Amino acid sequence: MTRAGAHRLFLRLRKRFAQRFPVGDVRLVVVDRHYLPRSGYRDFGWYIPDERTVYVVERLLEQPEGRVAGILAHELGHAADEHSDRRGAERRADRLAFEALGQPILYDERDVQNLDRGRAPRPKHLHQ
Repeated sequence: MTRAGAHRLFLRLRKRFAQRFPVGDVRLVVVDRHYLPRSGYRDFGWYIPDERTVYVVERLLEQPEGRVAGILAHELGHAADEHSDRRGAERRADRLAFEALGQPILYDERDVQNLDRGRAPRPKHLHQ
């Protein structure tokens, strides 16, 4: 997927979220690398509330579209969460994404968010 394709997908998802939640001003930024010094395989994206920005690493764009969409939807779930700094934020982001999209965030064979395949809810061994 190209950066432009990722932005188009993000805008489609954001439009659906905006029907339920105040996320219309949230933007997407694709960066070359993760800001964490020790980011792992699953560290494809994050949301910064003060900036109203979803960040994804460019290597996400090499992943299947369902995984890209799952991560973008999950991060938009964080943007929709009024209490994203409280305990349970990861599961709450998935629940808010379900409310906005009408489909669950799934977790694939690598325990990465996906809209096409996997299992729900979020695996218990992941940060909740």
